[in-house]
Amino acid sequence: MVKGKSVLRSFKYSNYVPKSAGRRHFRSFKCRKRIKVTIIGSGGRFGQTAALLLKQSPRVDILAMYDSSDINCGTALDLAHVDTKCRVMAYCGEDQFDDAMKGADIILLCAGAEEKAGESQDEFFHNNAAMGMKVVKSYAKNSPDAMLVVATQPTDVLMPMMSELLNQNTAHDRNDDVLWQVDKFNPRKVFGMTAHHVIKANTHVGEVACIDPSEIIVPVIGGNSTETIVPLLSQAKPCSCIELNELCSQRSLNFYHARSVAFQEERRNITYRIKHAEEWVRSLRKHKGSDFLSCALALVRFTISLIKGIHGEEAVIECAFVKTEKIPGLSFFALPLLFGPEGVSTPTPQSAKSGQDYNRHYLEVLSQARIITDTYLEVQQVFDMPKMSEYEQRLFQEAYFELRKSILKGEGIVSTTKDTPLCPSFCRMVDEPPKAKC
Repeated sequence: MVKGKSVLRSFKYSNYVPKSAGRRHFRSFKCRKRIKVTIIGSGGRFGQTAALLLKQSPRVDILAMYDSSDINCGTALDLAHVDTKCRVMAYCGEDQFDDAMKGADIILLCAGAEEKAGESQDEFFHNNAAMGMKVVKSYAKNSPDAMLVVATQPTDVLMPMMSELLNQNTAHDRNDDVLWQVDKFNPRKVFGMTAHHVIKANTHVGEVACIDPSEIIVPVIGGNSTETIVPLLSQAKPCSCIELNELCSQRSLNFYHARSVAFQEERRNITYRIKHAEEWVRSLRKHKGSDFLSCALALVRFTISLIKGIHGEEAVIECAFVKTEKIPGLSFFALPLLFGPEGVSTPTPQSAKSGQDYNRHYLEVLSQARIITDTYLEVQQVFDMPKMSEYEQRLFQEAYFELRKSILKGEGIVSTTKDTPLCPSFCRMVDEPPKAKC
């Protein structure tokens, strides 16, 4: 296969316009920006499923599929036979990695090893950190204006590491050679995917409320691990469960008391199922696969929302794990975001204290869990954050410390000073891939 060529060169979908298309429709279609989406790791089950769903979307014009394995070319050719206008391009091997990234509007990082039974978090992160480093180098060099979506686990650690690397305008290796150089890093264009938790929350709430899950929106904030996920069931739309709780608390009859107790128990059960959904899928698959089907669907929906934002459509809101100053002491947090042509369209308000001021003030009192709740309530008023019930505030307290630990771990791997070499342990980790276990 010729590098950079379409897998179906004889079909020119971009030049095909149905005769029945009206002139007004055709003119509006031509005005839209052509979108190229690059999938890194399209040879795996997660990447293949996401590629199949994206191929069916009329909003994607070019789908670039990259994988280190040569089998990716056959996968791309198979996908190109799907009769949609999206053009498929295949890239294989290390020498074509940069070519796959060039000209991309959205880059989806799906590559990486899956978590194995008995594997520690450090080993799991070690296996995927090298791929994150590789993507950062090519992203800064070939497509710094593209939107980067990190769907590789563990996102709570990998996202801070990659953002910290990009935040350094110039990075060097141990031999003082320049690894990459980027003029300006835009953190509003780098996202950690948490949309799969939202669709799982919608499903579980829909089952309990007997409502179509596709009509429900449950915000999920916090992080991307079992310990850091905070589903806001009180903010579920249109069936806000907190309304029932308030009704029960206002009545003294035993009937309403029983309903209140049942509601609280059901709320804990739903939250537990949302938090441990991935573990259940992995255990039922005998630890031979994760929940890649639902994750792929969530990733594609998130990508379509990004495309809508690029095209200037209004009221495009999704939850994602991003760099933010909204939560004191946490430089990254998952929360509902409004998308626009430049990524996150709503900048951080300048009227409040900066993140550094908050960090300096609250580091002294992090041991007091009560302060964390008060902190969120204070920031909630300033930044218009989602409201939380008492139960969700307790979940937030528990997630706060675990999430902070993961963020500091990711940021601490690289040097935090501009124009300084990367720490030797990280360079050694990237230069020397982990050995296969016998």
